[in-house]
Amino acid sequence: MELLNARRSVPSIDLREPGPDAATLERIFTAALRVPDHGGLTPWRIQIIAGAARQRFSAAIAAAYAAEVTPPDEAKAAKLVGGPLRAPLLLVVSSKLRRPHKVPEGEQLLSGGALCQNILLAAQAAGFSGFWYTGWTAYSPGVKRALGIELSEHILGYIALGTAGRVPQERPRPAIADVVSEWRGE
Repeated sequence: MELLNARRSVPSIDLREPGPDAATLERIFTAALRVPDHGGLTPWRIQIIAGAARQRFSAAIAAAYAAEVTPPDEAKAAKLVGGPLRAPLLLVVSSKLRRPHKVPEGEQLLSGGALCQNILLAAQAAGFSGFWYTGWTAYSPGVKRALGIELSEHILGYIALGTAGRVPQERPRPAIADVVSEWRGE
């Protein structure tokens, strides 16, 4: 419970080297794959972007932005292009939905969301910090093509991993009574 109660996102700008090595990533993925998955469909995929591939992904984002956004916003473009370069390691989690299938697409997508959360928790248990984000690049056809993701699929999120450069401030959390109720059917 301590791990869960201490979970915090660390913005990718605050993530430093070292990131998880290959053996640690394998342990993180082993834990992450224990998610609810109705029908055992594995309706998601994980791509690792590390080292020089971060520069190539940054260039792919720049090309997609230039092709898709008119007029360009230079400040936004710089932020998007810099995204893959901020943390030591970037994971791309995408859907690989089974269509048609008796398991609804919504349940398949939720399994992918649970996978992202498990990655964050497993990374924290391994002594690393992470940040799960989306944004324009998660919806860009050009970015999807660059990653080899079908246009009909979804980028469920980018997960930046590394070592926290600073401890994040706690943010307000909802009161349990504000979000939990008991339904009695009366």
